[in-house]
Amino acid sequence: MNKSSALGFTAGVILALATPILASPPTITREATGDRLEKLTNMELKAVDAKLWSKLTDWNQGEALTPDNTKGRVVLVCTFAHWYQTSMRGIALAQKLSKQYKDKDLIVVGVHHPDGYEGIASSKAVKKLTFRYALDKNGAFRKALLVDQDPDFYVIDRAGRLRYADIESASVSQAVSSLVSESFEQADTLPDRLKADAQARKLQSRRTGDLAESIDMTKLPAVSFEMPDSDVFEVADWPTREDDSQRRSSRNEDTIGQSLAIPDTGWVPKMPSRAGKATLVYFWNPKPEFAWTISRINEMDIIQRRYMRDLVVVGVAVPSITNDRNRGRFDDVDPEKEMREFMQLMATFLKSRIPGHSIFIDQPGAIFDAAFGDNNRRSSNRRQGKPTGLVALLSSDGVIRWIGDPSEPSYKGSLDQILRIDPGILARRAAESEYLKGRG
Repeated sequence: MNKSSALGFTAGVILALATPILASPPTITREATGDRLEKLTNMELKAVDAKLWSKLTDWNQGEALTPDNTKGRVVLVCTFAHWYQTSMRGIALAQKLSKQYKDKDLIVVGVHHPDGYEGIASSKAVKKLTFRYALDKNGAFRKALLVDQDPDFYVIDRAGRLRYADIESASVSQAVSSLVSESFEQADTLPDRLKADAQARKLQSRRTGDLAESIDMTKLPAVSFEMPDSDVFEVADWPTREDDSQRRSSRNEDTIGQSLAIPDTGWVPKMPSRAGKATLVYFWNPKPEFAWTISRINEMDIIQRRYMRDLVVVGVAVPSITNDRNRGRFDDVDPEKEMREFMQLMATFLKSRIPGHSIFIDQPGAIFDAAFGDNNRRSSNRRQGKPTGLVALLSSDGVIRWIGDPSEPSYKGSLDQILRIDPGILARRAAESEYLKGRG
């Protein structure tokens, strides 16, 4: 499932950003790309086929949907397969929204994959669902909506129009919230309002464009925003390592999905603001014998400049010392002496150069051990004077989403994917857009 196209709204609604009626449209991210994105975009704002619901069978937890019993209500569709764990995380989000908006005319429907439905009764997760679900027996429903991989989310408005087609998990809550807040009249008259206000939108778009050209987006003041809930992060489509050739045992994947806390003290020159931003953490040591780690600083400066708006690059300076867990070979090493030498080298280095990104001095090596696992072979190497060349990519909630060598094929794509779909980044960007429109 490709995750790349971040759209503020459908093509028609983008033009309407400046109208009083649609002054604050949600920022919704689509999953599709290329030809499929174009086809799905063309389906949006059009009435759902009256025969769509008849393509589903074996309804549970409620009667079959029809054009009559969905009229005037918002419908959230989530495709899933009870035997596919990734899709069940999407179902968990759908269950939460079903409870949250049960009194606001929201209908949630789970559409099961053609395969494996006979075993659904044994699924503990499905037994907990309070919304209706049905079987797409012949795949006709999926074909009609161009479903490509579970979970896919679609949202239908009160007027029976497909408003959002195949959107990111991180955008589902926002999409549902915006549509349940609409009246039937607002949904029903949307196309007419868009057409009537076309000229005004065009003028405002030109005005907003002129304003954007005059503003350095990397120097916006801090804008308050609401951080998405943890379950939104949980169901986001984070990078996977399936395409890399290395064996899992060499990837340090044990810490993926775990939080990596960086203390408030120890920053040079000061602790950066990481609110609504992803974090790239790499490790280095100022000793001359580790010059290969120092040389990476220039590369990281470039990355920081390139992604200044959405990414904080942190160079964690790690002392290469031994401790009580290293028995035998390193008993004659004086850890306190090595630490003093390390801090002297750091002071000398920072007098001659301040990198263009944040530096954190990890005196106890705690950040390193937390990132790679305290008993990990890499941590042992660090304690034995062998700093690693690996990097960790953190989402805006401080959780490790990718870890590995930046030479791996998946590194660059994983960084781009995190920046594209991170719920915190999307929320912050939406708030910044509102700020800019307010200045306009």
